[in-house]
Amino acid sequence: MRIQTVGAIGLVASLTALPGCAVINRMSGISQAQQLQRTGVSAPATVLKIWDTGMTLNSDPVVGFLLEVHPSDGDTYQAETKIVVSRLAIPRIQPGQVVGVRYDPVQRTRVSLDLGAWDLESPTPEPTPPPRAAEVDAEKQRLLATGVTGSATIMKTHALGLFDADGRPVYDLMLMVDVPGSKPALGPARVGVTRERESWFRVGQKLPIKADPAQPSRFTVDWDRLETDQP
Repeated sequence: MRIQTVGAIGLVASLTALPGCAVINRMSGISQAQQLQRTGVSAPATVLKIWDTGMTLNSDPVVGFLLEVHPSDGDTYQAETKIVVSRLAIPRIQPGQVVGVRYDPVQRTRVSLDLGAWDLESPTPEPTPPPRAAEVDAEKQRLLATGVTGSATIMKTHALGLFDADGRPVYDLMLMVDVPGSKPALGPARVGVTRERESWFRVGQKLPIKADPAQPSRFTVDWDRLETDQP
């Protein structure tokens, strides 16, 4: 599966793989984690610390995590959880890695890894350079007029110090894309951003999008809605 953004966010991306993970919450076990998968609020989180709990499940280690959660509607905070991790996946989730989580909106320190955000088959290609704005304007307008409403949460952002062909600063992002009726997708993006919109490009920011109903991984940011919804 590939994420293809159009317009001001204009790149092709693909999902990061994290094979063999299941979640165990430190308080009430797998059932609580499963509940959070259904009812929890999605957010990006940075791995601050990991440790071996000394437990295993089906020969795979149960790993403890200290996470820094970045909700879109509040301050960053820390939380702990435990997950069963495939031994092959451990190098992918070291401190500094950004992952998707779901948290309890009432008791925010109750978190679980967002299993739906991970594609277990697709490789992660290098992002392509962002196209010129004029090259994708017609497609952007089509998606805004006919697309399905969804969201793309910024999980990681890095200014490259470069400019695209239109003179826009270029950023590398990690996005978690959520469109109703489709599995959430996590993938990288390289985008050109106008100066007046640079302030939106921060970890935890949720961007409203319009996605192609026949190909939900292809979308454009609905900037008018974003700016209208802000207080």
